Amino acid sequence: MTPKRKRSNPEPPDHELQWLALELDLTTLTKGLPDLLERAQQQSMSYTDFSLALLRTEWQARTERKLARGLKCSHLGTVAGLEGFDFSLRPQLEPRVVKELLNCAFIEENRNIICVGKLGLGKTRIAKAIAHAACLHGYSALFTTVIDMLDDLHASLADGTFKRTLGRYTKPELLVAD
Repeated sequence: MTPKRKRSNPEPPDHELQWLALELDLTTLTKGLPDLLERAQQQSMSYTDFSLALLRTEWQARTERKLARGLKCSHLGTVAGLEGFDFSLRPQLEPRVVKELLNCAFIEENRNIICVGKLGLGKTRIAKAIAHAACLHGYSALFTTVIDMLDDLHASLADGTFKRTLGRYTKPELLVAD
């Protein structure tokens, strides 16, 4: 059995909480702990409510960071979204179907979407909006052009990195090839 370490100068509990949060890599909690402690005292929070506030603070920050990483890795760039998209100019395009695709059920069902049409009809805008919605739902997505993907795969054959390059295109749960 290992001997217990004795503490000669015990730290105040809030310092130890700060230290533990830092040691556990709870970065957001480390920064927000003084405010949370003050709020708990002012509102006379129950132990459960205080614990929930602590954990929710860290969870929310991690969720936001994960979303930011997912959006960055998706290579979507600027997404115009469908606000202001004039479906009346495209009578063959059913707004309800497009809006249903934003729920991303097709990803869970392992189904594909193919958008076909002439130039300037909004295929890319709709595809980017769907990929953005997928990221918001927690799915991984990658946006690329077909020519860039084929060039990348062809070049990887020459330098012997084909498996890794192919993995880059098969790993995301949603691949948008424009």
